[in-house]
Amino acid sequence: MEETLKTQGYTLYYFREISRLYLRAMGMIFKMTPEREEEKKAEMRRIREELSGIIAQKNVPEWIRKELSTAIGLISKNNAPASCAALLSAIEMFYKALVFVPKKQWLYPECKIWFNCMRQVYNVLQGELVDYNIDRMDREKRVPMRIQVVREYALLWDAFRSTDHQVDNQFEEVVWINTILKLLEGGLREDDIAAAVLKLERARVLVKELACFGLKIIMAQLEHGNSTRAKDTAFIVSNFLRAREEVLREMIISTQNYRLKFLRDALEERNEELTRELKKILENLKQGARDEALAGLKGFKENKRLMHYLEEPDFTDAKKLLNYALHLLKRGNDGKATGLLTAVLSRITDAQQYLAGFVEHFRDQYVKRSLQSPFEIISKEKVFEDVFKAYLKNANISRGEPGFKKRILKASYWWGRFYQAIFISRQIDNPLQRRERIPNPGFEVVGDYLAAVKKLKSLKSYKEKRNKLFESACRTYKDSPGTIDSAQLEKVCFVDIEEFLARLEDVFPSSSPLEEEEGEVQSSSTIKTTVRNIIFRTFLALSAITGFQGDSRSGKKPLSMNQELGLVSEAFEKAQKYTKSYWKSPRRQEKLNNILGSNLTQVLEGNKVEIDYLLVHIQMAGLNKFERIFNLLSDLA
Repeated sequence: MEETLKTQGYTLYYFREISRLYLRAMGMIFKMTPEREEEKKAEMRRIREELSGIIAQKNVPEWIRKELSTAIGLISKNNAPASCAALLSAIEMFYKALVFVPKKQWLYPECKIWFNCMRQVYNVLQGELVDYNIDRMDREKRVPMRIQVVREYALLWDAFRSTDHQVDNQFEEVVWINTILKLLEGGLREDDIAAAVLKLERARVLVKELACFGLKIIMAQLEHGNSTRAKDTAFIVSNFLRAREEVLREMIISTQNYRLKFLRDALEERNEELTRELKKILENLKQGARDEALAGLKGFKENKRLMHYLEEPDFTDAKKLLNYALHLLKRGNDGKATGLLTAVLSRITDAQQYLAGFVEHFRDQYVKRSLQSPFEIISKEKVFEDVFKAYLKNANISRGEPGFKKRILKASYWWGRFYQAIFISRQIDNPLQRRERIPNPGFEVVGDYLAAVKKLKSLKSYKEKRNKLFESACRTYKDSPGTIDSAQLEKVCFVDIEEFLARLEDVFPSSSPLEEEEGEVQSSSTIKTTVRNIIFRTFLALSAITGFQGDSRSGKKPLSMNQELGLVSEAFEKAQKYTKSYWKSPRRQEKLNNILGSNLTQVLEGNKVEIDYLLVHIQMAGLNKFERIFNLLSDLA
């Protein structure tokens, strides 16, 4: 293994050295004037001596020696242009050799994950970019290489995030490669190439460094009017990048099928072990076997591996609850101890069924979409929303059903848990000590906030208390090292699930016939659907007629429908109470059915308005007046 790494390292090292000498030779050929011919010859002699030094190295492959010997002979004959052609031929061979370095080493790795009980860490065998020293006697011979290392992670959570970060970087590289390919195939404009070189100048990533050398060579050739040679070089670099893109895609798929799969298996095994041990204790308590239950709980607490498992962010306060359960059990309070142990078991079940399941589905969808999008970075926020929509759809949360508000509160809580797991890092770089990682105060704020939200019993109390809960959590960590991204945290903590639910397509039926039942019409509170495609212009016209322009208490008058739907006014609340009796009339029901069944909703694809908002606006405007405006808009459409 070590010998293979050295061979790859030397290949990269000599590629860099020969590319550098080629650029120097090109500069000498085209920049020197006849008056400075001697200076040109002296520089070419120095290049020849350096090439001779490379040939003398025992690690140089034979195919390189041959090309370099040809270049040296041509320099000796004062044929600098031909010597440059020989060097370029060697560079092309290097490109071909370097393409397959990552593929051979990383495509199908033997992925190993194990828990180190002595150090209380997870050991994961994975790839990592390091400055690899290819010659112990010469510290200057160091090259950036991706090699297999055993990486330690305090938590399994961190191992997952590291894998996600690696795959995200690989997708960024795929997009970057396609950007460079477009540049190389788009006419070789010097300004564009110079701008690309500037961005790549300090890159430590191997492929970017190689591409940077290639672009510099093309620039040198274009500057001296050698467009044919520049096209040849562009062809070489393009082939290298295309092959690299193929390798990257295979590496991503390999990571999904191997390393990520092993991590997911380890996660499932961990949760199964925790569940199995806790169920034994609970079963003993249920059977009245207190001594066995107490011994089992003590054994659980003394097991360093199991207690370390409970430190994962997946299990909020689980370790604290388990310690308190042991305290209560020793005091003879079996009932409360059972309740606490059941709560710990519930956290483990939730982590496996909900959190792990959602994050796994999100990552799979993100990878799938990214593989289909080689020219742009896929928005994680968009994928997250789409997966959460599917989560809500599967949950079948319907307005007006029993327990609707409690389910909305629960959905708000899980939105936060999912968002925290995917978008907020558990650790950040210490701003005072860059090499040190410290807990992210933003992650802690969201964790404390969500723990408080989970204890709330009603949606009303959630809306009333969430500002105070959020401010309290922020105050707790305001003096922590690192900064708190308030905008990001507000997004996760103050999401309006009801508004989000109203925007979903196909969560509910697309039409809403208000069927008569014994002479009465269903009230808006029992309608389990949203009206789709009610046009924005109709909504604005109704608002103008009714005077309902937002929150009368704050004096705000928003112009967008989304803003208006997000507000609740006293007038609207009063109107809602009157809605049920207003729509009992069969005549009004018939007219409403005609409106909802009109072609206008199909002609214009507008925003979606919840049925109770629509009913209140029609009621406040007066049905006849609404009909006239609606008919006018229908004619215009």
